[in-house]
Amino acid sequence: MASNKKLLLPTDFSNNAWKALVFAARLQEHTQMEIVILHAFLPFYTGFQSASENKAQYETGYRISSQRMESLEEKIKAELPQLKYETVIKDGTLYNTIEEVQEEKDIHAIIMGTKGASGIQANLIGSQTFEVGKRANISMVIIPEQYEYQDNTEAVFLTNLEKTDIQAIESVKSTIQPQKIHFVHFANAIPSPSLEAEIKEHISHLDLTGIEVSTEIMDIGIFNSPEKIKKTIAEKQWSLISLNPGQKGFFENLFSKSFSKPLVHSSTVPIFLAKTF
Repeated sequence: MASNKKLLLPTDFSNNAWKALVFAARLQEHTQMEIVILHAFLPFYTGFQSASENKAQYETGYRISSQRMESLEEKIKAELPQLKYETVIKDGTLYNTIEEVQEEKDIHAIIMGTKGASGIQANLIGSQTFEVGKRANISMVIIPEQYEYQDNTEAVFLTNLEKTDIQAIESVKSTIQPQKIHFVHFANAIPSPSLEAEIKEHISHLDLTGIEVSTEIMDIGIFNSPEKIKKTIAEKQWSLISLNPGQKGFFENLFSKSFSKPLVHSSTVPIFLAKTF
């Protein structure tokens, strides 16, 4: 189904950014959303330089960025020839340029990697992924560095049984379009029949027409370390983790070091932040 909405892919031309683009390309196959490839650069401006010197700094930065974007387009032509996209180069911080593009384009979701290029740009994208994830008002897919693309016919949805799951699930459906959604609820105690009934009741209020549904209650402790996260993903054979970052309770500290960094940096599969505001 054709859509006027677009997917925004910030890039620093790293390998991880390329993996994010491949993921976006696969989404495009079923959503028909055009991809906006954004590169942000920061010229070195200073009050100790003249206006002409600052302008030269900008022009140099823009020229280098343009050359690298041209190289990326050559790779796209060779490896993703059917991709529908446009490119944008802006000077400024990553988040500010993302905001600008959101205002200029009809952006549906952001797709970003967790690690940047080597050398001086090492972790540039990754270190800002958290900031973008916290501040962005649209949904976001985070692609781990070690990820190798696989079909995302199933989405795992971490739920704390909030009403805003209604909007979050709509975001998952429109972006990922999974054939199956596996709902996972974390609990501190042994699951009770009443909790299982509460989960079933919660899911009954979601529009899941045509989607296979399954549920599971898991010990909250399994996501408290990188090793446990990797082990769980491998054992459960999850291909994509989605969640509603606006939920209260367990997810209120989503972007704290104790949860988000282990999850984002240890996950071997994409993480979909289904924004509901």
